[in-house]
Amino acid sequence: MNSFSKAAVAAALTVAMAATPAVPAYAADGHIVPLFGEDCDIQMGPLCSATMYVYGLLQGASTTGITGAEYSIEFAPASLRSNWLFTETFVPGSLVLGGGAIAPSPQVRGVNIAFPNCQTGNGTRVLLETIDVLRLDFVAWNEITLKVVKHDRPSSQFFQCPLFTLCDAPVYTKVCVGSNLTTCPNPEPPFPNNATCSTSGQAYINGRECCLSCEPAVAHCTVAAAPTAWSRVKALYR
Repeated sequence: MNSFSKAAVAAALTVAMAATPAVPAYAADGHIVPLFGEDCDIQMGPLCSATMYVYGLLQGASTTGITGAEYSIEFAPASLRSNWLFTETFVPGSLVLGGGAIAPSPQVRGVNIAFPNCQTGNGTRVLLETIDVLRLDFVAWNEITLKVVKHDRPSSQFFQCPLFTLCDAPVYTKVCVGSNLTTCPNPEPPFPNNATCSTSGQAYINGRECCLSCEPAVAHCTVAAAPTAWSRVKALYR
């Protein structure tokens, strides 16, 4: 794969987001990003497997750490969901509520993760979970998009977004994650426009190229790709 512009990478890694009633001055208060190694795209043939890592990227209000996260991962096209197996493993010691971030229909999709103390990871990102991915079908190489979105049943009517909880006990302030924040209708009557809607990072299987190392991530049935420095991912969200 040849190199391409940072703008193209940023467009592939970030999606539209929405703001809480008060939009922070910082461009974003964090992101939740799914990655295959250090890239957001991978090629997977029939019966191939790979590991996807879901990270909380610390920015703005979340720079000093997080105590939790709430989100789900949307699989598109939904009609092909049964052709893929996703096994989620969360960070030891975390309390996880929900049937899974990428649970199949008709299950409620989404997880609420709580940590026993403030998590700062490596100072830039916090690992939220790992997902083992297995392709089960032998059909054409359809493009699959995995997008971080709100929990199917958000814990707050005002936060219709993937979110972090901050390290400000006992308040545990919620902040929506993402770059393009906007207000949206509250789902509770009388449906005022005082909620926050957003989506966050996304990854691709057998589709759009958004590799940061100018080589695509690959599945376990092919040759492994060279690692990419996380600093290149971080730079996309400044």
